[in-house]
Amino acid sequence: MLSRGGFQLRKWASNCETVLEGVPHENRALQHSIDLDRDQTIKTLVLHWEPASDRLKYKIVLLLPPNAVLTKRLTLSYIAQLFDPLGLVGPVVVMAKAFMQTLWTLRYENGTVWEWDRELISSLRDKWINDHSNLPALNELRIDRFVLLPKSVEIVLHLFSDASDIGYGTCAYLRSIDNYGQIKIALLTSKSRIAPLKKQSTPRLELFGALLFAELYLRIAASLQMTFSTIYWTDSTTVINWLEVTPSTWTTCVANRVSKIQHARQHCTWKHIAGLENPADVISRGCLASDIIYNTLWWRGPEWLQKEKEYWPVPGQQCGSTDNCNIDDIDEYVAKFSNYSKMKLLHAAPQLMVNTIRIRYWLLGGRSVARQIVHKCVTCVRARPKLIEQFMSELPAARVTASRPFSKVGIDFWEPIYIQPRHRRDAPMPPIKAYVAVFVCSATKAVVNLTTAKFLQAFRRFVARRGLCSDAYAYSDNGKNFVGAANELKRLLRSKEHK
Repeated sequence: MLSRGGFQLRKWASNCETVLEGVPHENRALQHSIDLDRDQTIKTLVLHWEPASDRLKYKIVLLLPPNAVLTKRLTLSYIAQLFDPLGLVGPVVVMAKAFMQTLWTLRYENGTVWEWDRELISSLRDKWINDHSNLPALNELRIDRFVLLPKSVEIVLHLFSDASDIGYGTCAYLRSIDNYGQIKIALLTSKSRIAPLKKQSTPRLELFGALLFAELYLRIAASLQMTFSTIYWTDSTTVINWLEVTPSTWTTCVANRVSKIQHARQHCTWKHIAGLENPADVISRGCLASDIIYNTLWWRGPEWLQKEKEYWPVPGQQCGSTDNCNIDDIDEYVAKFSNYSKMKLLHAAPQLMVNTIRIRYWLLGGRSVARQIVHKCVTCVRARPKLIEQFMSELPAARVTASRPFSKVGIDFWEPIYIQPRHRRDAPMPPIKAYVAVFVCSATKAVVNLTTAKFLQAFRRFVARRGLCSDAYAYSDNGKNFVGAANELKRLLRSKEHK
């Protein structure tokens, strides 16, 4: 149909020579027979396909010129050439993305953005040269394009997600079983994001990774035209608990993402996995190209995935082991772990011990356990003895013996105040210090509390000694006891008894 319109299709390629029998040689992607040259490849940027072996490989030639000035512009141009549409080498790309994020945050001492053509600082330059020199190691990879066993009778999609301070990501594996019971595990695809510059808690980053899983699952479900079941694995119990509750229960940030994930998880089974067995941990942290080649956890997933289902982790058991978990020993385990952490922290306080433990584990009721450990620790009790408080001595006789006002006084100076003298208008003088002498009646100065009645009693003693103010004015702030006293005096003056 296209040939009738003058559209001649070219670049035909297949891993089966029979399919290409009716295609002219000039319209083929490879001009020679596949069997004659098994090294012939068809490339899409750095990703190559070997039709003869039906494998994918990378061909990276990113030579850094000698004596090249490594700038932000040159570095980003190299990073942009890492073409990985399937996410097969996602951990390597994550390392490059993290380095790119570091370049965006690079600033001069005055806070301005680092210029595009300015040479990078030595620490960043050395790091990029080390990472860049590892990239050609990807050329050794040979990845099967077809990820299933022939005539598979059972296909299960396993998705893993994880997060770290560097980023978060998800990876997908297809587990196929044939009639003979053979099992094949193959990496299908992966997806990753760099953690935002604004600091986020680890549970939220884990939730972001779960949302990435939901997006990846919808793409896979729309692309694979076959029947398969799906199991989702995560090492975050917090995320699982979030997803088991109505989204409106949580804050807006969590609720929006939980709603999207719940929409995509309708046909998925959710399970927990140990962090050390989670292959998504590799893509969340990133790794060098030379390290990913022989990383079996990344290419084949956990070891138990190659076995029957009875060897898989199940709820209520220790992840990664088939031994039953004795629930009665949990309290003893927590106590031993807390004691060990306390000795490691040199008998730290309860709050520091709890914060240190929570870097890796979240213990339920951890603060209560920490207090008990510290309370029972002999070393901590001896190091923090309770101080003996000295009893207040008895008041002198002058303070408690009834006497006439100001027959016994205490004298002190109030802190200095600065006064501007006004002797001559044309010759201003510097301010001088002035002090207020305070004479306090030792017998009558005490006010038990600051109620209106107690203040009126103190004011009555003042008037008894000094008399009424000559101008009938007494100034104070708007304290409630002063306002109450003023209202009480006004009521007294208006009363019939006073008139």
